[in-house]
Amino acid sequence: MIIKMRHIVVAVFLFSIVLIPLDALSDLYQWQDEKGDVHVVDDMLLVPPQYKDKVKIIKTKLPQETVPPEPYIPPSPPPSEQRELYGEYPIEWWRDEFDKRKSEIADLEKTIAEQKSFINIFERGRGLGQTYSKEDIESYEAYKRNLPDNESKLQKLKAELEELRRKARTYGVPREIRE
Repeated sequence: MIIKMRHIVVAVFLFSIVLIPLDALSDLYQWQDEKGDVHVVDDMLLVPPQYKDKVKIIKTKLPQETVPPEPYIPPSPPPSEQRELYGEYPIEWWRDEFDKRKSEIADLEKTIAEQKSFINIFERGRGLGQTYSKEDIESYEAYKRNLPDNESKLQKLKAELEELRRKARTYGVPREIRE
């Protein structure tokens, strides 16, 4: 008898646990009376008979566990966007500018050296009675004509590089980039 009683108590307990959440899930019934008042009840039997055809059924859902939202952490920008600026530009810009200017200067210095070498060889050969083709003479004249412009352009590029170095020093660009 005691065993049966325990089974009954356990069964009633389990049944009550199952039914309690179902009660919380019951539908709600809403209607509006002649005065304009809105009424809401959880049992259809509580709705007055004259309003049963005007009832709006509100379905309820299972209560979900509310997990507090995680605090908003702004996404960190990718490493390429986390650049330290020197003046208004990142270090890569400064490196590219210095490389570009140095390359232009080196190319122009090489061109000037080749032009001067050709001019010297041509003039020495002329002094020794060397004869030259029409193309060689045209190249000589073009080099003689272009050499002053190239030297002027070289001086201008060197001045621009020096100005870029001055600005870089002002903005704290590392020495290995400037040199």
